[in-house]
Amino acid sequence: MWTPAAPHFLCNALTAIQACVRSRPALAEEMIAVLARFVRATLGRSEGLVSVAEELALVGMYLGLERLRLGSRLRTIIDVDPGVLGAPIPALVAQPLVENAVVHAAASRAAGATLRLTVRGRPGRREVLIVVADDGPGMVRVPVRGSLEQTLTIAGAGRLGLGTLRRRLDARYGSDARLRVLRRPGGGTVAVVTLPLEPAVGVHPGVRGAAAAQENGARADRG
Repeated sequence: MWTPAAPHFLCNALTAIQACVRSRPALAEEMIAVLARFVRATLGRSEGLVSVAEELALVGMYLGLERLRLGSRLRTIIDVDPGVLGAPIPALVAQPLVENAVVHAAASRAAGATLRLTVRGRPGRREVLIVVADDGPGMVRVPVRGSLEQTLTIAGAGRLGLGTLRRRLDARYGSDARLRVLRRPGGGTVAVVTLPLEPAVGVHPGVRGAAAAQENGARADRG
């Protein structure tokens, strides 16, 4: 299953691999293998909503690809409420937020950055909250208009990825979903997606295990 966000991700991934082909061929080969697993997992999913656990598994594959390229410059913290692992969300919602943080924070400077992905349920409000924060340099302020009207601090490739996500949320949920991208005090960016909380779907044990493995790996990054 390919959403409108997938070609954007694929283009970025192939560009990253291309940069390594001549100078680091072994790394490029390993990155291609990880990308192939990501594509197989994506194509194997049906249209419509996926569980939070499935989305986290794909995010884990993407982060694995970028860790091969960036090494210790990419540091991650995954903080997920286990109670929302079965909550249905549109596919490739968290991934573009993470990708934007990797591109504009971790990959943009020698010191890299720390990314924190948080997923929380708000039962009282019937909402799911997905937050990606980084301590990078921040991004240029660009106005984006629509029924999800917000001021997004996005630039370059990030404008395409987050703009596509905004349109997808707008088409599915209208004003019931929100996308905000804000500057962090002291530097960095925070991206927040708020979605309606829908009835939980079943989570395949293998997917739950993949999500748990990703969370454990991220915790190890905290040092």
